[in-house]
Amino acid sequence: MAYDQKHKVTLLYGGWPTRGYPYFDTWAWDGTHWAQQHPATEPRLWSPSMVYDQARQQIILFGTTVASGGSVDGVAGQTWAWDGANWRQAHPRASPGARHSAQLVYDSTLKEVIMFGGIGFKSEAFTDTWAWNGIDWHKLSGSIPGLPDGGVFGAAAYDAVIDRVVLYKGFSHSSAINPAMWLFDGTGWTQQRAGGGALPTDGLSMIYDPALQKLVLFGGEDSRNIATGVGRNLKSAIWLWDGHTWQLRPASTAPLARRDTAMDYESDGQGMLIFGGLGNIGGTDVALGDTWSWDGVSWTSHGAVPEVGTAVFNLTIDGSVPSGERYALLFMWSAAAQPATWICGVDDPCQGRGHTYTVRIQVLMSGHTTYEYQRVRADGSVQRFQAGSVDLSRPVNISARYRY
Repeated sequence: MAYDQKHKVTLLYGGWPTRGYPYFDTWAWDGTHWAQQHPATEPRLWSPSMVYDQARQQIILFGTTVASGGSVDGVAGQTWAWDGANWRQAHPRASPGARHSAQLVYDSTLKEVIMFGGIGFKSEAFTDTWAWNGIDWHKLSGSIPGLPDGGVFGAAAYDAVIDRVVLYKGFSHSSAINPAMWLFDGTGWTQQRAGGGALPTDGLSMIYDPALQKLVLFGGEDSRNIATGVGRNLKSAIWLWDGHTWQLRPASTAPLARRDTAMDYESDGQGMLIFGGLGNIGGTDVALGDTWSWDGVSWTSHGAVPEVGTAVFNLTIDGSVPSGERYALLFMWSAAAQPATWICGVDDPCQGRGHTYTVRIQVLMSGHTTYEYQRVRADGSVQRFQAGSVDLSRPVNISARYRY
């Protein structure tokens, strides 16, 4: 997500459900509403990075079409620019290698977009630093010694007060907990002590707030207990960086704790804006779809988008159901309220020929999910007889039929 200063909208690209394939759609926030954009050409990038290039007055998107699980070795990364209506692919003579989840930051002094790190999904890790001048990428000498994971589990932003790109990381690709901060001066990286208490270690988001003249860190997950197998420890707190230490900023009302949140600063409007992320409700990971703004003091909720509601599933059974059999509707750990729903069972016997059962599922958040119907015999064996994929951000009414 990035704020487009020229067109005065916040642009959101892509995202992930809790399970399944990523989204490749583009949305714009005008301060009140989200509106889906329909560009003539739309990239299909997995976990890309994006930032507003102030010098060129356009949003830059960098990533790869290589799917999760695929090697990105030897594949060139793709660079795209948003002109306010369409995505246009750039064709630089030089380009960083393809990668996922790189850090992308605009440096106001260099007047270039700085990219650092990133990772592939077959153990490739990148520690190189590149700069984009609107025409080509050129590799800089800056590489962080002793940081083999490329900082992919951290966040980066440009701090205008100290004139440095700041990278905070707390979680290593090797699963080691090692909080650290690094500063890039346009030539090289230097390490700085990450003072300030129990900061999140993974899945955090960070931007620079010019009104406060401080870096703002939000959300994330504390993975210090990862070795114990204890469940998620998600955060909803805000931390401010004054150039020396991190300080916790209390808030009376805050969004649901989350990680991997899209976040940027609206220089012409609401201040810091966040969208979505990964939450955990009742022990189940849920893809969130809410929008909040923070003005430096308090949070304002702008609701969830797209609108969500109830998904309706109908099953008609033709024939007499043997004693002890039941039917089930299963969701693959989705955005639906229940991962599985019994249509009929021992306490609610299936009726006879031609009876239709209707199941209404209250949707927690928008997103894609898969479902399947199962006939569960009295001996416990399962017959799967219908499956599919649904988009829960739209009205859903699915019908199925089983014939004996």
